[in-house]
Amino acid sequence: MSKRVRLRVPLPPSVNHIYRIVRAGGRLRLALTPEARRWKNSVALAIAANRDYFPFDVGEGSHFALRVWYYFPDRRRRDTHNCLKLLCDAVASGLGVDDRWILVREEGVEVDPDRPRLEIEVERVVK
Repeated sequence: MSKRVRLRVPLPPSVNHIYRIVRAGGRLRLALTPEARRWKNSVALAIAANRDYFPFDVGEGSHFALRVWYYFPDRRRRDTHNCLKLLCDAVASGLGVDDRWILVREEGVEVDPDRPRLEIEVERVVK
């Protein structure tokens, strides 16, 4: 039995569309844009909806390996790291853990103009 769960999720918004500067309590701070918040929530819900299929217990203090495969719509130059923070936040939210317990491993970059996406695989790391 596999100890992993693999999901396909849409590509996240570009880094230019993830954060905006807002004034709160007289101070400036970064906040997620509505587009980024929708993407994060949809990925978190997809993970939470599949929790019954996870072949491992999810608990605080557990480490998780997050493997990521990128499928971009074209060959334009992109920085894959730009989407990792939002992705880790979404996965952590779906698992119900702090994102500090998620260890990322980028596995590959491909071009798929018909179905751009991320494929992610979550695995509990046994210490």
